[in-house]
Order: sequence, then structure tokens, then C-alpha cells
Amino acid sequence: MGTKLFGIDISYYQSKISIQGFQNAINKSGVKFVIMRLGYTGSSSLSPSLDSTFETNYANAVKVGLPVGIYYYSLATNKQEAKKEAEFVIAHLKGKKITLPVYIDMEDSAHRQYK
Repeated sequence: MGTKLFGIDISYYQSKISIQGFQNAINKSGVKFVIMRLGYTGSSSLSPSLDSTFETNYANAVKVGLPVGIYYYSLATNKQEAKKEAEFVIAHLKGKKITLPVYIDMEDSAHRQYK
């Protein structure tokens, strides 16, 4: 049977997490990795936007040695929109050490991503 690891999913909704906050998560809760939102496509603007907590949370997670993966909240409904979002993600990952997967979160029924 596989080993289970405890990780956290963070974004703007959890706020900026300090180095001490990540240390506490590791020491008190046993957090072994973090998956954080890099950005999202705004429902009004339909433009890619960077999560306002990403840079701080990324830097602090790396400083305490947590493996980091990211996700992007997509509203793409066609190839052109998906490509625009992917290019945005790639541009913001330059120079960063991402040790876990990069995910695309597609779950918005209002934009007909699924039926």
C-alpha cells in the first residue's frame, strides 16, 4: 500500500503565509508539500490574473523546504483561451523551482467547461 502525505492547497483565500506560518504547518500539522494557486482567469475580464498571494507564498514555502506544485483556475472553453492561460502560467514560472505538478483547474459550469 502507498504512503500518504499531508499537503495543503493555498491561494488568496488563505491569505499570505509567513515563513513562521509554514514552519508551524510543518511542525504542528505534518504538512509535507504545498499546492498553490498561481492565478486565475477573471470571470468579468476573462483575462489571466496572478493570485495576489502567490509570490509571497511561493518564496516562503521554498525557504522552509516544502515541495511546491501549482494550479491555475481556468475559464478556457476553447483552444485559443487555453493557450493564452498556459502562456501566462509559463511566463510566471520562469526562474521558479516547481518540484510537483502544474495543474489546470477546470470546474466552472457557468463557462460551460463541463455539462
